[in-house]
Amino acid sequence: MRRTREPELPILSGSGHSTSDVAAAPKKGDLIVGGDGAAGDVMVRDPGNAVRIQLDAGGLEQALTAMSTEPQIRVLVNGATGGVQLGGADTDGKLTLRRSNGTVTATLDAREDSRAGLWAGGGGCHGHVLVRDSAGVDQVSLSCGHNEGKITVHNAAGASSIELKGGGGSGWFGGRGENGDLLLFSAPTAEPTSDNASIWLQGKDGSLTFRDGAGREVLRFADATLRVGIDGNAGTLMVRDAAGREVLRFADATLRLGIDGNAGTLLVRDAAGRKVVDVDGAGARIEVGVSGHAGVIAVRDSAGRETIRLDGADGDILLTNGDCAEEFDFVDGTVAAGTVVVIDADERLAPCAVAYDRRVAGVVSGAGRFRPAIVLDRRPGAPRPAVAMIGKVECNVDANHGPIRCGDLLVSSPTPGHAMAATDPARTAGAVLGKALRGLESGTGRVPILVCLQ
Repeated sequence: MRRTREPELPILSGSGHSTSDVAAAPKKGDLIVGGDGAAGDVMVRDPGNAVRIQLDAGGLEQALTAMSTEPQIRVLVNGATGGVQLGGADTDGKLTLRRSNGTVTATLDAREDSRAGLWAGGGGCHGHVLVRDSAGVDQVSLSCGHNEGKITVHNAAGASSIELKGGGGSGWFGGRGENGDLLLFSAPTAEPTSDNASIWLQGKDGSLTFRDGAGREVLRFADATLRVGIDGNAGTLMVRDAAGREVLRFADATLRLGIDGNAGTLLVRDAAGRKVVDVDGAGARIEVGVSGHAGVIAVRDSAGRETIRLDGADGDILLTNGDCAEEFDFVDGTVAAGTVVVIDADERLAPCAVAYDRRVAGVVSGAGRFRPAIVLDRRPGAPRPAVAMIGKVECNVDANHGPIRCGDLLVSSPTPGHAMAATDPARTAGAVLGKALRGLESGTGRVPILVCLQ
């Protein structure tokens, strides 16, 4: 079967040159205007002979002059600069791309009332906009598909480094071996770095940093730790309820929960989800422990030793100190610890000065290694001496009236503020102070005793 040769399309030249004058062989469907030193122009005019479209291969200055002197020009293609301009002094520019079936798939619209501006997609096609570098590598892309809009920014190798998706409301920074960092600045800066960013979200270690106007780090969330504030700029954490009332405030080393009309509550749960600590502001109540998980409250001294323990498992209150004491007023306000005291006038106490004194009240607590575990009748104001009335305490003793041996009954001695061994059973009733826990052969000193008034 013999094939008929397709006819060549004409080559048009603004200077009247023939096909042989063209340096490169034209292809079918080409329209060539100009060449060999002659600029090519194509103009389309309306019925009133006004220019509506002009393709100008002349210089840029000539094209701009034409645009300013002939406001009827709507389209300008400048061959010298490779530029295309749509619109003129009296008309907004608009560019529309259609598919073969006539549906619009992309529009660039400069009209002020246009809500589109630049859009791509429609007519059965997903929209896609690409920005490439000089090497042709994708750097920024705007795309959509399956009802999901996506913005992608690529790194120097063309891999995605930032991706924001509208469909699932998700996004990520970094990837493929790169850290994802987000830097926000309070003002334009010549050299934007993490050191002068107001907010820094770092993907490498999952940290979040905020800086104040002086560039100081005032909030940092990293390594499962939240740090707020810095020297000269104290941190404050506030939480408000639905009515806008401040119900939680953490500032000045103080945590405040609740407000008038909205009581504060602090709940702590164990690994099984059980409420093991409940601080209830409404009922002014604290609960520790729950069924299956006993509560414990431990109080420690400045050396870290546990001095008080409330044990919910055994129902015990454990006190590591040695005696039960009560504060008293004294005839003489200054009384040393370890002093044996007796009841004096007006319910006040004084150091003993008589042997076998039945007014004996106890020993001033706090001498040596023993401290009071419980102190009664403590009042506001200046502290008063606490007198041990039961338990272990170190006591001033005088062995010059006879040696003191472990287990001896002790009574007041004529030596002021001292105890001695009871050697006269007839005078002992009602005068016993306690029992010696360690002996003293002679002289004066201090020994531990068990206070048990009789």
